[in-house]
Amino acid sequence: FRATVYLRENGREKFFTWFDYQSWYPLGRPVGTTIYPGLQFTACGIKIFLDSCLGNASNNYEYMSLNDICCYMPAWFGSLTPLILGLWGYEASTSSMSAVNYDQHPHVEVGIFSLILMSVIPAGLMRTIGGAFDNECIAITAMTCTFYLWCKSLSTSGSFNNSYGCYFYGILSGISYGYMVAAWGGYVFVLNMVGIHAASLIALGRFDKRIYVAYTAFYGVGTFLAMQIPVVGWTPLKSLEQLGPAFVFCIYQVLIIANILLKRYQKQQQHNQKQNSSILKQGIIVHTACFFVAILIACALAYLAPTGYFGPISSRVRGLFVRHTKTGNPLVDSVAEHQPSTSRSYQAFLKSCSILAPMGFSYILFICGTSSVFSSDISIQSAMFRFFLLKHVSNTNLFLLLYAIAGYFFSKKMNRMMVLLGPIASLLSAVVLGRMWCWSLKHTLMPHADLEETKDISNKNTKEAAAGKKKSNDDDSWMDNGSKNSKQSNSRSNKGSSHNKQVSSTIPVHTLIQKSIGKSLDSSLGRTLSKIIGILYLLLLGSVTPTFLQSCSRVAQQMSNPVLVKYSKLRENNKMVLVEDYKVAYEWLRDNTPPDSRILAWWDYGYQISGISNRTTLADGNTWNHEHIALLGKILTMEEEGSHKIARHLADYALVWAGQNGDDLDKSPHLARIANSVYRDLCPADDITCRSFRFLDRERTPSPMMEKSLLYKLVQNKVKEGVVVDESRWNEVYRSKYGKVRIYKIGNVSQESKDWVSNHANRICDVEGSWYCRGQYPPALDEVLSSKTDFAQLEDFNKKGNEDTEYQKQYFESLNKQRNIKQDRVKYEGEYLTFLYNAIKVGDVNSVKNYLKQNPKAAHARSDDGRGPLFWAFEFGHSDLVEFLKVDMNVKQQKDKKGVRPVDLKTSN
Repeated sequence: FRATVYLRENGREKFFTWFDYQSWYPLGRPVGTTIYPGLQFTACGIKIFLDSCLGNASNNYEYMSLNDICCYMPAWFGSLTPLILGLWGYEASTSSMSAVNYDQHPHVEVGIFSLILMSVIPAGLMRTIGGAFDNECIAITAMTCTFYLWCKSLSTSGSFNNSYGCYFYGILSGISYGYMVAAWGGYVFVLNMVGIHAASLIALGRFDKRIYVAYTAFYGVGTFLAMQIPVVGWTPLKSLEQLGPAFVFCIYQVLIIANILLKRYQKQQQHNQKQNSSILKQGIIVHTACFFVAILIACALAYLAPTGYFGPISSRVRGLFVRHTKTGNPLVDSVAEHQPSTSRSYQAFLKSCSILAPMGFSYILFICGTSSVFSSDISIQSAMFRFFLLKHVSNTNLFLLLYAIAGYFFSKKMNRMMVLLGPIASLLSAVVLGRMWCWSLKHTLMPHADLEETKDISNKNTKEAAAGKKKSNDDDSWMDNGSKNSKQSNSRSNKGSSHNKQVSSTIPVHTLIQKSIGKSLDSSLGRTLSKIIGILYLLLLGSVTPTFLQSCSRVAQQMSNPVLVKYSKLRENNKMVLVEDYKVAYEWLRDNTPPDSRILAWWDYGYQISGISNRTTLADGNTWNHEHIALLGKILTMEEEGSHKIARHLADYALVWAGQNGDDLDKSPHLARIANSVYRDLCPADDITCRSFRFLDRERTPSPMMEKSLLYKLVQNKVKEGVVVDESRWNEVYRSKYGKVRIYKIGNVSQESKDWVSNHANRICDVEGSWYCRGQYPPALDEVLSSKTDFAQLEDFNKKGNEDTEYQKQYFESLNKQRNIKQDRVKYEGEYLTFLYNAIKVGDVNSVKNYLKQNPKAAHARSDDGRGPLFWAFEFGHSDLVEFLKVDMNVKQQKDKKGVRPVDLKTSN
């Protein structure tokens, strides 16, 4: 929102040359070149439109404030998405279901059900709640529009589509994709989705004029617009994540040139009255051209790769494909939305669509596909083979299948990607609901005579559609004459052998199936059963719908709760109260601190502080600077004195979230891991994932490292017995009503460092007089910064040397070790727990220590009475083993099922 206000007040040119020193202090951030500006430009565009149409410039009257527009925008675009999906559902039904003509075509019904489902399911609402002013709120609309226009560009229904549709809708899909690029970094998914579909059409032998024009227009226009976005630039031609569609684009150009050359060659053959043109010659020309282009591309790749031209695959994208659930980047792994989805997630976000969507997928794959397969005069074996290659699924349906597979795969890997699954899940569910609705109404309400008339009309429309399709294929003469001539030649050469075919093979299999089904339904019993099934479906739909809508409504209400203001129950009397701690705390900062104050807080809250408090923050909620966030994590997870030596040069106040239930201490293990990825001396050398910084049990008993940290003391200061922060360094100046937020004034702040950072002469400009001038850390932090190791992505093959290879290896080994320990918990509580008890009882302390070093999780195992190795060490008087075990747990907090502590066993003896 702050960036939107800046754009509105300063204009486009200053926005793209805005270096913001109020965030990411002291480095600053070039906002215009590191942000996807579609959200801000859309909000300002709506503001200008409303003011010009409905406002009154003479009275300085504005119809709606910019703040209100930003609050309403998610809901507005959330309303557009179902409408577009409804049109897409209609288009998909029109282009794909005409082959199954024993039923009325439910085009409108599928579109309406798509619209309804997308309007209510949580996956469609999760980014469109009023006030959720974020990139995804407009990006999902742009994505759905791009996919719809792409499918529309491949349509052959209607005279306009036959003549100009591929041009018109292809260009529109490229424009829509360009807007998607400006809106969200998820545009990579949209680009690759269309690219994979275009490549699949080549593999299935469907390449023709329409598909060539549509994809060329989409990719050409879309890529040109994408490259105008500063944060994107030349990325479409350099990023490995986007080179696939670029390669498909090149292949399309090769194929079209090969087809044009082939046509000229065949004309020359006809002119010379040579009728020996064959598929073999056509194949030689096409394959030779493709091979030549492949060699050129390979040479270009071999030349550019060593120069560092290609960028690495990002950690987020890599995390979608690796076997484990971690990416190797602890900062990315710390985000809750980047965790894998569970079956409960699909039920929560998709509701009934989690069941209906797979049914719609199966229907399109098996019913629509096989009906087209069996409509040709080929053997069953050959038909099934071609079916499994998706040979006869329509172009639009093929895209739906690919989208469903990709959407499910990515949503399974990352919970945040569930938003991509909303449109396709709604559409596939609508295929089932719409078709069943149409079938039920027809067989329940229509008289038998009208039913027969409907079948005749349906058969007539199907024939007309087939004739139109044949005509549209004939219109592609500029590139397909050769193939048609080849077919004519082949038909003449095989004319004699055609008499040897059996007569039954000339009868399409689907005709026999339709006649069999038709006879069954036309009988008295069939009509009765059809009505019963139709009535049962309508009753079931009517009874389930209210429950479905109520469930979606409850989730929508939960999503609608503001992040900073919410209702909660008091522990004392279960009274429901409005908790405004976070908002009020940010307002306190705005009203009670100097304007140039710098706020130390974890990066999650930076954009909230800058937006509400209008104060300088060390990070603004973005993950673009890993090393700077690691320094922030180091300050919070170090011991108090060392943290103050760094913080006094960077901040005036420190803000922490407290009160449990997602407070900073719950996140603190991630903070330690992120800090240790850059400052490798923070955690022990053999503990690369910082397991030594954590809670030891469910009672939130801190490990020794956590207990000494600044963050633990700031959160638990004078709340937990014995925890007190040094007030000369950290003086508490504000505590919210319910203890959710605590603010400390940092003592002995270095004014010298503050002045040094604010001096423009100490900033590094790319050229003299440029707007791009990066801030620097004050010289007092040189010693701290000298110990850092810049975090290198695992995928960055352009990096010099292999300095981080060992770190990444140990990181994954540690994660796998933790996972194995969790899986072996039952084993520890079984036979090996008996081994530990007997070894401690007889005094074999060395064997116990060696075993626990190899299996550290076993130290926390418990027997049926709630006791474990620490209890037995006290019970049998092995003080050295007690000291060994005390390193990783708090003795005072350990209790068995009867409430007996280990030290009580020592006293009893």
